[in-house]
Amino acid sequence: MRGKTLKTAVGLVAMSLVALTGSISVHASSHREAPLIAQDPQADNTDLYAFVSNNDAGVKVLNILSNFIGFEDPGGGPNYSQFSPDVRYEIHIENDATMGTSGPVFTGAENLSFYFMFHNTIQVPGTFLTNGIGSSGVGPIQSVGDGFQNLTQSYTVTEVNHNTRQTIDLTGGQNLTVPPPNTGHATPKYNVNNDGTMPAKQGAMTTADLDPYTQGGIHTLDGGIKVFAGPRLDPFFADVQGIFDLLSVRKAGENTLAGYNVHEIGMQIPVSLLATGPVPVVGIYSAASRRAVEVNPPGTGSLDFTNGQVFDNTPGSKANYAFGPWRQVSRLGNPLDNEVMQGLGQKDMWNRTSPED
Repeated sequence: MRGKTLKTAVGLVAMSLVALTGSISVHASSHREAPLIAQDPQADNTDLYAFVSNNDAGVKVLNILSNFIGFEDPGGGPNYSQFSPDVRYEIHIENDATMGTSGPVFTGAENLSFYFMFHNTIQVPGTFLTNGIGSSGVGPIQSVGDGFQNLTQSYTVTEVNHNTRQTIDLTGGQNLTVPPPNTGHATPKYNVNNDGTMPAKQGAMTTADLDPYTQGGIHTLDGGIKVFAGPRLDPFFADVQGIFDLLSVRKAGENTLAGYNVHEIGMQIPVSLLATGPVPVVGIYSAASRRAVEVNPPGTGSLDFTNGQVFDNTPGSKANYAFGPWRQVSRLGNPLDNEVMQGLGQKDMWNRTSPED
């Protein structure tokens, strides 16, 4: 009984809980707050937001926004920040909670997972520019992935049902593309009056109000699920510099994150696909995983990763290594319990574990 009670408590504090019947919203934030993940910004899960609303068609949906790459400089060219093709970005949902005497009881084990994997395509390898040039020549990008977006990222979305052990490719043969960063003249449609020298457009209330690049980055998958992946202004507000300098928070309204971007993965899932359990509340956390890697000196024998993909295990090879199973390196759930709350000696371990542990 003691073990079950502890496990339930961990599940409750390690996942964001969202009522599917109301408009409760939750969020969590964590920027560069564990030693190892601070060295791997592309896999660093910085924010998680979840809330229920009606979509443009009036259908009740669960909105999930998972952000990565904290303190991303939007002007950091020519190699602008991007999702890593070597990282598996993940959103996990538990939707089988039971009702206890004091509220919903979760196990911390996900029932559904959504995996996002990215791939890079370069149209003109002979130039160092990533935007404003491509197979169509030189000029501003008119639409996502066109002949002026030299470096284009596309991705797949895979759903895993852990109850049935069923894996579904939700991509459906579509080319899911990532919008370019807002670089100015090469991406003028992000900005007021479609002028690359003007500030970015703001205040969109519907999909139709969004700029063309963002609209072009929204894709509809099987089951009416909508996804978006791309650069966004960091929505979190905090005086990070002051907080971690002996809690010397500066004047009201000081926002250290102002002007920085994140790379965001957004999902809009019809509630009808999730409200299958006895309690209309779900637990959510997001994560990032990298493959385990084993490297041996040349000529030191073979490598053996069970269920792993061996790229070259020939003795004497200059590339004597193998990729193994996926290993979680970052996660984010409930705002009351993320790696910032852990001691320095436990932060990296916390990122490697799941809410169920």
